[in-house]
Amino acid sequence: MSDTLPKTEKYPHEKLSLDGTNYSQWATGFKMWAGGLGLWSYISGEEQEPSPPAALTDPDQNIIRNEKHVEKLKIFKQRRLLALSALSTAINAQDFVYLRDLDDPLIGWTSLANKYLPQKTIRFNQHLDRLFHHSKST
Repeated sequence: MSDTLPKTEKYPHEKLSLDGTNYSQWATGFKMWAGGLGLWSYISGEEQEPSPPAALTDPDQNIIRNEKHVEKLKIFKQRRLLALSALSTAINAQDFVYLRDLDDPLIGWTSLANKYLPQKTIRFNQHLDRLFHHSKST
């Protein structure tokens, strides 16, 4: 029997380069890959921790609802940890510091974006300035 399930232990695309020059391409590839695994909503923060149920007057119903909530919370935390683990496989060891001691993959994702996006924006603006000044001087 062949194994048709996707392999989640290895990120299948190019890892984020140490200088972040491939950030946009990497982020797009990662979003698609994580989305295909059903993990993107945990990384993007769209999937929120389940709220505790409101108390009812029937104690038996409260017990049942609380047990269901505990199970939903357990599943949420497991999937969020899996999403964080998936993110860790897509970066280099030097960027692992942005994921250390985290429970929330959105914080890691945002930290990586903050590290690499401003540099890219600055470089883009520098290129625009050169282009603008070059065309004015000719």
